[in-house]
Amino acid sequence: MKTDAMMEKMRTMKKRILLLSAAGLFLVSLPLFAERLPGFSDDYKDPFLAGILSWVMPGAGQIYAHAYTRGSFFVLGELVDKTALLSLFLYLHDRYSRIGGQVSWLNLNDTEKGLVISYALLSVGFRIYTSLDAVRTTQRYDRLRGYDTSLLILPGPSLGVSLEFRRNL
Repeated sequence: MKTDAMMEKMRTMKKRILLLSAAGLFLVSLPLFAERLPGFSDDYKDPFLAGILSWVMPGAGQIYAHAYTRGSFFVLGELVDKTALLSLFLYLHDRYSRIGGQVSWLNLNDTEKGLVISYALLSVGFRIYTSLDAVRTTQRYDRLRGYDTSLLILPGPSLGVSLEFRRNL
């Protein structure tokens, strides 16, 4: 029989899955609601959107900027990342299910804690790198098509930052 604690955990997990699904749907629909900038043709690519796409799915921002080979390598890297995560979960699950215990941070030995921390740092670092690379790749794509994206800092009582888009003719 399921206890009340297990039922509560299941409800919490369902809420989290629903929230993550809604957030994913929102991020996927961003390009549909994005307003087009006046004076820009369809070949302009938004660097911010490319960075967000690569954060959600590494390689997607590069593919958005038509860097298909580069994006494919990052997608392959994401598959390796997920394989490593699955292997780590299966290793920890098998190790602790044999001794009848649950996997918790307190039960892990130093080597296993090091593996978990290393995986987390490498995974986050990979996502940051792919996002920044997607922004640079998109800016390079735009520059080759005559668009100049530059950051303009406006002085004043409060520091204002705006992005200025120019078409080089």
